[in-house]
Amino acid sequence: MKGRIISRCWCCRGRGGLIGPADEGRLPRLGFGSRAAAALERSTVTGLVRPKDVVAGFLAAWNRHDARALAALFAEQAEFVSAAGAWWKSRAEIEAGYRRLYATVFRASRLEGRVVSVKRLRPDVATVHLAWELTGEVGPDGAPVAPRTGILLLVLSEGDRGWRVQVAQATASLPGVRAPPARG
Repeated sequence: MKGRIISRCWCCRGRGGLIGPADEGRLPRLGFGSRAAAALERSTVTGLVRPKDVVAGFLAAWNRHDARALAALFAEQAEFVSAAGAWWKSRAEIEAGYRRLYATVFRASRLEGRVVSVKRLRPDVATVHLAWELTGEVGPDGAPVAPRTGILLLVLSEGDRGWRVQVAQATASLPGVRAPPARG
């Protein structure tokens, strides 16, 4: 899978809004061919030297349905508000929540995404916005759910073990609703 892009903007599909055709080529892509993603594929979380490495790890862990690896990207007292509104208030709650979801509605899911923004607030604190698309979800009755898109906001801090998520907020896009274009 070397060189295969796992990150694409699916939220706009070129219709304007958060990002569009003019952004093509300017936004970072995360691929399994990158050193960071290769390291994360070996299930290590010590090589998180850049904020984007956390995103590569998040996507890789999600697509392996590995709740433990996903939770390891978070600080011990991290908080995560899911797109469905669940509010987990520790790494242990995040792991338990995703363990339940991967056993049920996300058991065949695939998450793809593209980093659309990385902003350093301080040398050791950054925010990352990830435009995502979720496919393969099933409802409580086992029936397939239509693909969903949205934005994931991560607030990261750097410590002696590399970058970790302190706060995460996933927001699902509303079908048929477009964000106004950004003003420059």
